[in-house]
Amino acid sequence: MNIKPIRPVPYRIVEAFVVEALNITPEDFRGKGRHPRAVLARGMVVYLARAITSLSFPQIAVAMIRPNHSSVIASHSRLQRILRDPQSSAENARLIVEQLPEVEGLTLGEIVRRFRAEILAHDEAASPFGLRKQRLSAVA
Repeated sequence: MNIKPIRPVPYRIVEAFVVEALNITPEDFRGKGRHPRAVLARGMVVYLARAITSLSFPQIAVAMIRPNHSSVIASHSRLQRILRDPQSSAENARLIVEQLPEVEGLTLGEIVRRFRAEILAHDEAASPFGLRKQRLSAVA
């Protein structure tokens, strides 16, 4: 189920989370390099940005400093195709396990869902309502 959050998450939070989680540099992420982990990170950012931000493909391309949105659409489609193919998903999940041993044994789809949940939890904690909720639970 792909339910959008009540309040869209800022793109910069999605990018920062994935770049940090996969241990790639922002330069590699924004560059034109074809290193498998950088390509996977770009795909994950596009996929998650479409799911939990209010940005369109052209807006995501601008945020990613891409010349046009066709590469962003291709990246999104590629990740969707990988998520549907168990063998390809397992191969790509291994790229992530190298950086995050705690996700070993998870499929790429499960890793993407976990990233999504963690980004949403981080954003809620960073929002004024989330902070107020934390303060109220600390008082109780």
